[in-house]
Amino acid sequence: MNQSLEEYYLEHSNKRSDKWSVYFDIYDKVLSPYKNNHINLLEIGVQNGGSLEIWDKYFKNAHKIMGCDINPDCEKLKYESTKIKVLVDNANSENAFKKISEYLDVGIDILIDDGSHVSEDIIKTFAKYFNSINEGGVYIAEDLHCSYWHDYQGGLYDPMSSITFFKKLADCINHEHWGIEKSRKQFLIDFEKHYNIEFVESVLQQIHSVSFYNSVCVIEKKSVEKNVLGKRFMAGTEQTVVALDALSPDSWAPQQNDNFWSNMSSAPDVRYISLFQEKEAVLQLLTKAEEDMRNLEVNYQESQGKLLEKQHELDGVYSSISWRIAKFIKIFKFWGSK
Repeated sequence: MNQSLEEYYLEHSNKRSDKWSVYFDIYDKVLSPYKNNHINLLEIGVQNGGSLEIWDKYFKNAHKIMGCDINPDCEKLKYESTKIKVLVDNANSENAFKKISEYLDVGIDILIDDGSHVSEDIIKTFAKYFNSINEGGVYIAEDLHCSYWHDYQGGLYDPMSSITFFKKLADCINHEHWGIEKSRKQFLIDFEKHYNIEFVESVLQQIHSVSFYNSVCVIEKKSVEKNVLGKRFMAGTEQTVVALDALSPDSWAPQQNDNFWSNMSSAPDVRYISLFQEKEAVLQLLTKAEEDMRNLEVNYQESQGKLLEKQHELDGVYSSISWRIAKFIKIFKFWGSK
């Protein structure tokens, strides 16, 4: 009987695992073609370990199934199946990558990232492991709803979130139509700088498809020659409306060097970050200038007060001197008349 993943979950009674209900149909659609294959599966983030038991049932002919989790309590997980192995480590560490590569020695057919759900971790994991996916394999990132939340380094318009990154991969698939001299790696340079990672152009060329579902992204990997538009295929002979023979049989893109929207050094949403930072810096300078102006105004008012006091003092002195001079003149005139 060809059981669905949901049915396996419903009958499961050993170690606990949890999945959102919408995931069942997604996984059956994406993973059913591999059900009878001798696959290697890597799941990052295993919690109580139940999912590894269920994958062992779902993929009856699986070669090896490996789970990786940073929680030291996962050392307690023990399995009857000799196919299953759990590694306690940070999947993005060099040590974990080495051990995973040694155990899954013929590459990874299915990778499921159900780890921290933090954007940095998700993007770093893709950069580190996509090259290890076998031809025809799939890379799955779960629970991407977290990429819309601040606590997971995300937000609806966050240009560095994991969901934004995967959207960019859809552009990488269509690289041959860009019409400019820019590699996929250059296109993703902002992510490289932001997360201190590195992409390899030849690996990015192997992205065959990027599929989005609610909270899930599935990236399919195929050889480079399967990821281009290819030749124009024509069938039939009647051409009443358009003479198709005049069209190019090969894929081509018009030159876009004068296209403003194709020749930016970085994406507008990334540029917004620096503009926002510049605006904040200017606002701080403006606030400081306003504070300085207020202090100058206070000092000016204090100075004006002191000037008035001095003026009153001078007026008093002047009045006193004037009185004395006037008196002296009277005396002088009086004695002069004698």
